[in-house]
Amino acid sequence: MGTERDLSAAPSVGVAEIRQAIDAAESDFRRCWTILCDWKGNRLARGNPLFDFQPRLANALFGLEKKYNDVAGRRDYLISTKSRRSPTALSNDLRRLRRYADALMEAMSIGRSLGDAFAWPFYSNSPEILRKHLDNPIIGHFPTGKGGRGEIEFIRHAKAEKHFLLHHGITSSLRVGDLSFVDPTTWVVAALGELKTHDASPGRLNMTLHIIAGNSDALPKLFAVPGVIESGSMSSLRTATPKFMHRLEAQMKKMRSALPRDETRLKSELFGVYYTSEMSQLAENVGQHKVAYARFGSGGVLVALRPFRGKTLSSRLFSSQTGESIAAKCRALPGMVVDVADSSSLENSLFAGGIRTSFSWGALPFFWWPLDLEFLQRFYFGEVVLFSCYNPVHLFSNLRSLGFDIKGAATKDPVVTRRTGDVVIESEHFSFFVRAVGQHLMREDKVVEIFARLGGGAAISDIPAKIMIDIVPKI
Repeated sequence: MGTERDLSAAPSVGVAEIRQAIDAAESDFRRCWTILCDWKGNRLARGNPLFDFQPRLANALFGLEKKYNDVAGRRDYLISTKSRRSPTALSNDLRRLRRYADALMEAMSIGRSLGDAFAWPFYSNSPEILRKHLDNPIIGHFPTGKGGRGEIEFIRHAKAEKHFLLHHGITSSLRVGDLSFVDPTTWVVAALGELKTHDASPGRLNMTLHIIAGNSDALPKLFAVPGVIESGSMSSLRTATPKFMHRLEAQMKKMRSALPRDETRLKSELFGVYYTSEMSQLAENVGQHKVAYARFGSGGVLVALRPFRGKTLSSRLFSSQTGESIAAKCRALPGMVVDVADSSSLENSLFAGGIRTSFSWGALPFFWWPLDLEFLQRFYFGEVVLFSCYNPVHLFSNLRSLGFDIKGAATKDPVVTRRTGDVVIESEHFSFFVRAVGQHLMREDKVVEIFARLGGGAAISDIPAKIMIDIVPKI
């Protein structure tokens, strides 16, 4: 994360400058939102503003990250000099700084949600690479210093001859390497790249781009822009340290492993995957009321609220309302949760949580749902809060009707199996599907359809020992 901090020079940080940084970033986020909406509605202006989206969002995240570093530096300074103040004063200061840090992280999360929405179409035909990205830990911070500034300037000016450059730092989902090179004729990711920034003269950055492609024909070629981006020679760079080379080799190995390889997997098309009509009705109702409810599937309840009065992002992030006070507004929820339970079963369970715009495997970014754009904007920018309560007891009942057995149905990770003669089909991590329904609003009947195809679509003896199921919703 960022650069090393000088603890001897850690000035105090106030709420006014934190809010100012968040609201400045929100202005850029709103411009990025407009570009996304124009893209979705096929209204992009001349000059292709898609090229403005990435550097604008990256620069906003860069500014938030620098302010986050200021907060972290102040926190470290207070801890290192804790003997100079009373425990009560120190605790109050650290609590205040924690709140600043949380607000900045939430603002950065909103920005990356926009980046995920932007990146999704480019990755919609490369699910195997996307899954490899998501197998890696999330990168929660944008690089600062020369590295971060170098990445911003690179994506601002660099253009490839036959590929679109997609910057990973503006997303939460792309976690291997710094860049993806997408073939715009097929919307397939052809290569991954790693950027390295080196010392240079004032006003000039030396960068190296290391690319891994599936084959030599897919290797991207960049345009040189005289006076802006010029090709150079590796001989002009300082000799890399062993530590640098070791890290680069590890990153190149990770990029190589992320590119497609032959794997045994089940691919099957699914249509009408999500509860879009229920969300549309909820969007309409919450526009008219402060609290709105919708049932989804046999066991789900979806809640939408407009709990904040503030018009700016910072006012919402620094709102005095707590999660408990917001939940207390949902007076009809307990009765609705009881209604979706199965009174004859001992396997009722409840999975509750906030619905987030951040991207997860098996989900389609909410931006690309066929929903009212004004509602989506309120949702993405925190003006509308969504959460769900889901009881999978009815899903289990439907799977049992297909011949599947459920063990640990009321636990966090139930096991779903089906025996045919001497062959047993077992689903690993079935909790993924419970989460997909409860958090990503995938239709229960689509989960049942997946398992019906798995158990009946092919001869059991023809199914390999282990298969990978890719769930890739299409726009």
